[in-house]
Amino acid sequence: SAGSGGSAGSGGSAGSGGSAGSGGAPTACPARDAGTVFTHADTIDFLVQDVCLSSSGQVTADDPASCACHRDLLLDEALPYHKVDQGDPGNPFGFQISDSFPFRLRSGVGVLQTFDFAFAETPAQHPRAFFEFDRAGGFTSSAPNDGAPIDGYDVAEHDGPRASYIGTCDGSGRVQPMWSWLNGQASQCQLADAWLLFNEQTVSSTVAAETARLRINPPTHTCPSDFLSPAYTEFRLQPYTFTTGKTLTTLVSTHFGGASPATSDHLERFYFTREYGKARWERWNEAGTPKTSGCSGPTSEVLGGKTFIRVDCRDWTSVLVDPRGGFEPRSWPVDLRLGWGNLLVNGDFGAGLTYLGPWDRVGTQPDRSLIERNTPTDVQHRARHLALSWTGAGSSVLFQNVDNPGLPAGAVVGFGARVGGASNAAPLTLRLVQLSSQGATLATQPLTVTSAGRVASSAALVAGVLRLRLEVVLGQAGTAYTLDDAWVTPLP
Repeated sequence: SAGSGGSAGSGGSAGSGGSAGSGGAPTACPARDAGTVFTHADTIDFLVQDVCLSSSGQVTADDPASCACHRDLLLDEALPYHKVDQGDPGNPFGFQISDSFPFRLRSGVGVLQTFDFAFAETPAQHPRAFFEFDRAGGFTSSAPNDGAPIDGYDVAEHDGPRASYIGTCDGSGRVQPMWSWLNGQASQCQLADAWLLFNEQTVSSTVAAETARLRINPPTHTCPSDFLSPAYTEFRLQPYTFTTGKTLTTLVSTHFGGASPATSDHLERFYFTREYGKARWERWNEAGTPKTSGCSGPTSEVLGGKTFIRVDCRDWTSVLVDPRGGFEPRSWPVDLRLGWGNLLVNGDFGAGLTYLGPWDRVGTQPDRSLIERNTPTDVQHRARHLALSWTGAGSSVLFQNVDNPGLPAGAVVGFGARVGGASNAAPLTLRLVQLSSQGATLATQPLTVTSAGRVASSAALVAGVLRLRLEVVLGQAGTAYTLDDAWVTPLP
């Protein structure tokens, strides 16, 4: 099912007024309507998370629910803060970050909704940490059945009047594409208009409804030709007061597990705002234990002549400043059937302290003990990174090879990482190497790093590329470097 940390999320595509996929940051505050949604740009504004702008037009880490001027986050822009759910005394920073990023789909731009868990750990649990994709084994964008996800995501589109989820990922259901039939033809499947959120042409302060038809088809992940399931969906625009006390204009979408409320045994409800994108999620069943913690509001509701119980919910309207200067959405391992996710395996070292994956070092296999955990008791607690050094003897190159996912000559591939220890006196170099079927080097794009932080570059593919290699070249013997959030991602 769709929802929290393994659920369907918000959709969005490029739009005007500083929306997803637009160019440089605007210096003026975008014009906004008085609350009635009629245009494509307006509805996108409810799907993509905002950032605040200072009086000079600079992005700040302030809360967009309270700043005077804010706009949608841009494609590939670092997010300076995060939306987090409601914590408790043992988890003061919350249990899950969920942010709404513009993201490249297989065609066009949509929205990636991250589900990033972190909470108190017991010996039986895999370490959960914010700012990385916790996983087991080699789970990645091109190998969704290798290992398993622990964190997750939703992916959605909004390239027409309807916004819909096209896929979700979580630890229990793994990756689940969501199919519909193009023009109602069983032989023509599409990852669009499946898990419906709303139709922008009918959104208003009055409840509107449509019945979508979809199929979540694990484990085959193939186009269903026998039947689709009906999902009655209601949506409306209204003021809503969240658990944090913030009252915001909200697009509320209710997805029923059947053709009508009367024939459904469950529903999921989503809350979208201009400021936060998706800000809240709820799961309601015909029976169950009411979920009272973490979310305000009633826990029972009568719909279609039957009583539904709120059995789960998350409210992501608390804000945390990113302590590392911004989060890199291109490092998330989104399934390649849904969007252009990170091709690297364990690029952020989120698979724990004992799994390095296919990272290699010329001549000498790197020691798994190089994976370190952050010890601060702030929001970065338990996050992992790779500690690197070079004695001056042997190879100074760490690398990982990934297959070309069918990209033609001329396609652009981005690469980057978050590095520490680099300086003018002790630089580090990232290199994207293009290899032929025989392993010959066809092209190399270097990126010299002379200061610590988040870095990125890109290169166009030449003809005949079978494999890509990301190399990390340590530039100074005796210097302690760190590597984190490494990524190689198509940028079509």
